[in-house]
Amino acid sequence: MPDPAYEAKYGRGPHVSVDAFVRWRGQVLLIRRQDGTWALPGGFVDPGEQLLEAAMRELSEETTINLAPADLRAAYRGPAVVFSDPERDPRSHIITHVHRFELPAGIDVVISAADDAKEVAWSSDFEGLALYADHRQIIVEMASRASAAS
Repeated sequence: MPDPAYEAKYGRGPHVSVDAFVRWRGQVLLIRRQDGTWALPGGFVDPGEQLLEAAMRELSEETTINLAPADLRAAYRGPAVVFSDPERDPRSHIITHVHRFELPAGIDVVISAADDAKEVAWSSDFEGLALYADHRQIIVEMASRASAAS
């Protein structure tokens, strides 16, 4: 059921968002949200913005990842995967487009929390983590697709 306060502020939706599934050395990049749950870096698409550009912007804003846009594009493994279940997010009907980035193991990656992320971390064990909304399902699906593509 949608959050009435959220929908009063932002409208009923559906709303369009993006998430970045970033893997490096066998781990997935996560952010800790303000509510304390963990999630993939992501957010809402700005008017006039392409989906991939939005995913790279949100990734950079929330993690200050030290990679240039050209490096992120080189690591991108599209196409995006759409998660559109109207019940997937407790705030409202939010359709997300998840973009997969596979970073080369030989590079140095530096991250730090910024924007609305309280913390950032690399993880390969999601069992004990409180993940936001359907992000556990998204991680499983994206990891499965990545394994199938290898």
